[in-house]
Amino acid sequence: MKIACVILGTRGDVQPMVALSTGFIKNGHNVIICAPPENEELAIQNNCQFIAFGPSPQKAVKEDGHKMKGGVTAKISPSEMKKLIGDQIKLLPGLISDVDLVLGAGVVIGAHTAADVLKIPYRLVIFYPMLLGTSNNDPVLNRMIFGFGRTMFNLLMKGFINKKRLEFDLPPIKDIWEHWMGENVIVACDKEINEVNKGVAFTYTQTGYMQIPSKDSLPDNVEAFLNAGKTPV
Repeated sequence: MKIACVILGTRGDVQPMVALSTGFIKNGHNVIICAPPENEELAIQNNCQFIAFGPSPQKAVKEDGHKMKGGVTAKISPSEMKKLIGDQIKLLPGLISDVDLVLGAGVVIGAHTAADVLKIPYRLVIFYPMLLGTSNNDPVLNRMIFGFGRTMFNLLMKGFINKKRLEFDLPPIKDIWEHWMGENVIVACDKEINEVNKGVAFTYTQTGYMQIPSKDSLPDNVEAFLNAGKTPV
């Protein structure tokens, strides 16, 4: 199988996807990492094919650190968001035309439509369960805030996405968040640290965090400490 990992985010989004990709490669699959250009060295070091795709968060931080405070999309304008989504829908099908599966991570809201254009499956990988939304067990205020944000996102972007989908004779979507999440979201964080709340609206599988194995051994004194007596943690 050939898999495209499409990522728009910082190193924290890209590195665990590279870790996942190394597992795919060991099991005989081919992987293409499509991510901002500063991640090429990381991908190549781990034997992954790499396609530079999307704007560079690293460059944006250097140009305007305050704008990036709070995350990749913290202060992005609706027009900038439309460009991100539009580029993903327009460009990705040509870049990954021969793949069998699209795995998205980060702000890849157009990746599901790109997969639909190619008539292949799409799955999203997330690293913090809050993206799955709230449940009936959450405080009312939290549910209201999430619901308001979801409604506003649909008002601003759903018509734009459906217009793009129409260009490819694809059916319209009903909800952007549902489209972004897709079927059975992969939640790549440890249950012991951040378990998904029961009753969230989307189906998911929580796998635990995906980490590239270190190539360096621990110092002798650390190994001795860990092996002495009862496990410390």
